[in-house]
Amino acid sequence: MLTREQNDVLTQVEGDAPMGSLMREHYWIPAVLSSQIVEDGVPLRVRLLGRDFVAFRATDGRVGFLDERCPHRGTSLALARNEECGLRCIFHGWKIDVSGKVVDVPTHSQNPEAFAAKVPVGHYPTHEGGGIIWVWLGTKEAPPFPELPFTVIPASQVWMTITKCYCNWLQGVEATIDSAHVGTLHMAYVNRDQANVTMTHALEALAPRYEVEHTPYGLDAAALRPLHDGSTYVRTTKYIMPFISFTPGGYEVPAVIFIVSPIDDTHHNLFYGVWSNHPGFNSGQGVPEEMSTVVGNLPYDPHNFGGFTSDREHNFGQDREAMKNGHFSGFVGNLLQEDTVTQASMGPIVDRTKDHLSSSDVAIIHAQRLLLEGIADVAAGRTPRGARPGMDHRDVVPVNLLRPAETDDSSPVVDYYASAK
Repeated sequence: MLTREQNDVLTQVEGDAPMGSLMREHYWIPAVLSSQIVEDGVPLRVRLLGRDFVAFRATDGRVGFLDERCPHRGTSLALARNEECGLRCIFHGWKIDVSGKVVDVPTHSQNPEAFAAKVPVGHYPTHEGGGIIWVWLGTKEAPPFPELPFTVIPASQVWMTITKCYCNWLQGVEATIDSAHVGTLHMAYVNRDQANVTMTHALEALAPRYEVEHTPYGLDAAALRPLHDGSTYVRTTKYIMPFISFTPGGYEVPAVIFIVSPIDDTHHNLFYGVWSNHPGFNSGQGVPEEMSTVVGNLPYDPHNFGGFTSDREHNFGQDREAMKNGHFSGFVGNLLQEDTVTQASMGPIVDRTKDHLSSSDVAIIHAQRLLLEGIADVAAGRTPRGARPGMDHRDVVPVNLLRPAETDDSSPVVDYYASAK
């Protein structure tokens, strides 16, 4: 159980809050899907850590990421014309290019080029990879992007979605680390995916025992489920501080990707996707076949994949008739919707002083401690986990396996599944 002060430190990201500063100054932040902006298309309003920005793709394909406020008199650049490699404000025609340089000031008559060169514009470096546009909001020079398994392969081998979630970012992270809920909340979808035999074992043991190892990037959490035949189902989660979790996939999918991007104190964006090492995995025609079982009865929208259909007063669109007919949660839209609804139902920011944590919450406790450690590291002048110079995460992949009954249980599971990759 956290103290109120610890809960505030972990959840607050706006302004000069320590957690927001940790994220802004040490990590590349996932901002938008690549598919959300097109050449000379509509600029996209983006909110991160309580600040407002605008993202756009220029005529030549480059990505610009600017403060939303026009430096002239504050008109939103989300309203701007996106043309000829820059944004032109509709109020007075000032134009700003991808690099944040003011290139045209029609309202200034005397030596406009010299005047424009002195106008500061908040602009930020971006990196495009894995179907996501990442942004560096720190005050220091942007470090090299720490590559991930899905950012170094062709876009055709990645399937990625985004969903706005109506609660604090930490609720999203905790859900991605929590393996215990797979056999209950997602029961209907696990039952549909009978071909993925190991996943169905999550239904047999609802109270996994955890073995957790702290790593240079965050933590490895192995959830161990003893099965009736004496074997053990081992389901791992790889948590890369502070946003990213990889959970086991199936078939040709090495892992499921969860990335939590804080919008402000009470909202976050959830990036959800998968990757495959096989060319042609993602045809671009909707959901890849390997992910078809996670999709329910609602139309597919990659830009609002796990959104719910109603508000709190109407239980977020829960289908009680479906529950009577055997669907466990009553959220038939898709598997991710079950996650976003349960998180939002907790309220905008959970008061963790009231939690009563069980044995299967061990990984969550470790993640909370690592985040508090990260803030302490920064205060002491140390670099936090996952942000150390030269780090590369492309080999961080979880494992989903059965450990035979005869396996020596005295050795740590982390060693066993590392050797089984």
